[in-house]
Amino acid sequence: MGFSIYSIFKSIVLMMNALAILSETRLLQKIGLASTATQQRYEGGNQGGLGDNGGGDGGFAAFETYENAAQKSVSISPLKTQIAALLSSVRMLLRWPLVFVNVVLIVLAFILG
Repeated sequence: MGFSIYSIFKSIVLMMNALAILSETRLLQKIGLASTATQQRYEGGNQGGLGDNGGGDGGFAAFETYENAAQKSVSISPLKTQIAALLSSVRMLLRWPLVFVNVVLIVLAFILG
């Protein structure tokens, strides 16, 4: 296997695929790399279900205002915030382009061997 532009492109696509398939609720939340909306949704044990949680708030206890979240003294490193934003954007914006590029790479692999 030679070192070519095709192999570099293929390795970049494979890395983007690896970033795109990471599960936000199963993996990224546990290591603190989930988006802020997912972290707020799952904090406090309230999953946002339809059942009565005893508070009489209609299931909206997990959603906080920005002021309430800012009052908590939780320090999140800027590096983790940047990585979480990168992962979120890769999953949202590159989903369909990655499908197209993967199909093209598979067709090229069949044609060129």
